Amino acid sequence: MSKLDRMLSREQCEDLREYAEKRQVMLGNYKYSGADIDLIKELIDAAWEVLRVVSELKGTGRKLFTIWLCDMSDGDFAEVKKSAPHILRLNEKYARDKELLKSDYKNEADKGKFVRGTVYLSVVYHEMGHMHEFRNGYVAFAIINKR
Repeated sequence: MSKLDRMLSREQCEDLREYAEKRQVMLGNYKYSGADIDLIKELIDAAWEVLRVVSELKGTGRKLFTIWLCDMSDGDFAEVKKSAPHILRLNEKYARDKELLKSDYKNEADKGKFVRGTVYLSVVYHEMGHMHEFRNGYVAFAIINKR
């Protein structure tokens, strides 16, 4: 399927943008993603839960908290890079298919990659944890492993 085939309507784009802005989230690269609108709203809400508590992750100026949909390797749900710690990159393959995200996440949690019993929205919480690490100069696993 081509990018044009996955293009969201102007109304869908506006709806998502407004929804995100009300929760102090910027969205990027979503127009041609074919994203599941309801799923993206759920992920935005998950981010908003964290942003309300950890306000420093909202960012400032031109570096506001952003969810950016992009092509990623199979099995990668999302990532945050140290070079751009305000951007949560979300695998657009999963942004298009909530059931695939749910089942693949559950499979990975069952294998021990994620905390058993957590759900697909934890992808956002996990990556926002890395954002906090990068912004504050620590590595959580290093702290945990010292105990």
